[in-house]
Amino acid sequence: MGLCRERAQEGARPVNDATGSMALGRFPPRYDGSARGPSPVCRRVQECPMSRPCHLFHQALFLFLAAVLPSLPGYVAKPSAADSATGPPDVPPPDAPGPWVVGHTSTTLEGVGAPDRTLPVDVWYPAEPGTEVGAVPAAYPLLGDIALGSDQAFDGLPVAALDAPLLIFSHGYEGIYIQSTALMEALASHGFVVTSAGHTGNTQSAPEDDFDTAASRRVPDVAAVIDWFAAGAAPAADRVDLSRLGVLGHSFGGMTTLGAGAGWAGAPPIDGVGALMPISAVVDGTLQADDRPSPNAGFSAIRTRPPGRASTRSFASGGR
Repeated sequence: MGLCRERAQEGARPVNDATGSMALGRFPPRYDGSARGPSPVCRRVQECPMSRPCHLFHQALFLFLAAVLPSLPGYVAKPSAADSATGPPDVPPPDAPGPWVVGHTSTTLEGVGAPDRTLPVDVWYPAEPGTEVGAVPAAYPLLGDIALGSDQAFDGLPVAALDAPLLIFSHGYEGIYIQSTALMEALASHGFVVTSAGHTGNTQSAPEDDFDTAASRRVPDVAAVIDWFAAGAAPAADRVDLSRLGVLGHSFGGMTTLGAGAGWAGAPPIDGVGALMPISAVVDGTLQADDRPSPNAGFSAIRTRPPGRASTRSFASGGR
């Protein structure tokens, strides 16, 4: 992280507005794209080889929307102006909001994995245009009384009358479950119900679980959220089409995403998951160790060559 921060500082563009101090928990003003060059946020990290959130976010969102939008009811790709018969269909820009207003709510899911274990959960969903007038904008808690306000999502809006696909997001190792609110809001604006839960015990504010415990809880946490919707107890549950179910996540959440489809750390794969979108999915350093299987153990077909070694090594399905 030291190297990453040094390089980010070398390429950082000064932010003159008093609200631009990230060190104080505040954020740069919105970048409208009118000026030449990258936004201040992108500029801060563009030279860092380990952190490219702006690029990864837009790339991931573009690929996901390109794959899923055509399957939504009522969505029709606009024919190419040159030749609709042979040219590829037009895809909305990855940063363009969809036709729906975004509703939001926060709640708590209780008894997950243990009677006293709870998961904080945020849900974003499509709402009818016009219902946001006079509504309270969503605010995402960061630290103590500090919150990140939204100009895209609004609390408590009525859910639009549609059958929406359900997407479950998983955050990174010892991360925060509101880390990708821009992605959640964008997906909800395109007609998805999206939820993100904090993996209690493996969050930034309370990193209590060791690696093995955290890994073993990840896929069951995702399954518990899905069961919550299936039972009709979750917000917007009556507008969710569980036959169109997807999981996405970042970093360790990306590994959780893959585990939801293939099983991982003792948990079986989740039935009914039809789409997986791992974003910068990673495994721990044991992938390079010869004496211990990696978290990829759930993928029996995977073979890897550890860096600097001449032999390949496969991971059998099953234990560690």
